[in-house]
Amino acid sequence: MKKEIAAIALLAVILGCTIGNIFIVRHYTKHINHMIDEIQVHAENKKWDEAIKAAENAEQYWHKKSHYTHIVMRHSEINQTTLIFCQFLAEVYRNDLGGVKGMGKALKEQIHSMYDMETINIGTIF
Repeated sequence: MKKEIAAIALLAVILGCTIGNIFIVRHYTKHINHMIDEIQVHAENKKWDEAIKAAENAEQYWHKKSHYTHIVMRHSEINQTTLIFCQFLAEVYRNDLGGVKGMGKALKEQIHSMYDMETINIGTIF
């Protein structure tokens, strides 16, 4: 009987951690997407200095959270997102509105994909 209780308790802890992780990743991805939107608005308004500053802040935020993301997410997804993030940042530095829009969309799609992988649904289980 003690083994069954211990097993149930362990499963409850794992489920709790999984749900907690989903909330953390959701907050993280929403915040990054909001930062990307802000950068794109600055770029559309030709405020390149503000866009660069916002992009550098977004990059710092991305790297600041890497200690958590490297524990709970697939490294290939993190590496791919980091690569796209660097390409997005390069377009901001170039003051290329088309590039900022295109790479911003690619980055948001990649971040959405990372979030989808962390959520619990039939597709992530099987």
